Amino acid sequence: MERLSKEDMKLLRTSMTTVMKRAIEDAMLTTNEVWLSSRQLSEQFSMFNEQWLKDYGHLLPRTRTVVDRDGVLHEGKWSYPRNRIQRMIIDGEISKLTYN
Repeated sequence: MERLSKEDMKLLRTSMTTVMKRAIEDAMLTTNEVWLSSRQLSEQFSMFNEQWLKDYGHLLPRTRTVVDRDGVLHEGKWSYPRNRIQRMIIDGEISKLTYN
């Protein structure tokens, strides 16, 4: 078995640290996720105003809330994952959204 050079060991350590850091961040973001209404999303991230969400909201991660009225389930309004969207902004993914 070949031994790794000091430089290779340093690169390996850096890569492992980066992967572990990202995995921990992802786990924290997922377990502490906060779901926002479109109004709340606009308040926290002013770039997503009402008109933008109407036109392009489908490009963001989102899910419909389910409302139980008199024992009957109805689809409610859209809810957006704050932490996931914040991560998209930080990572620059938000600028890569494409309209399909």
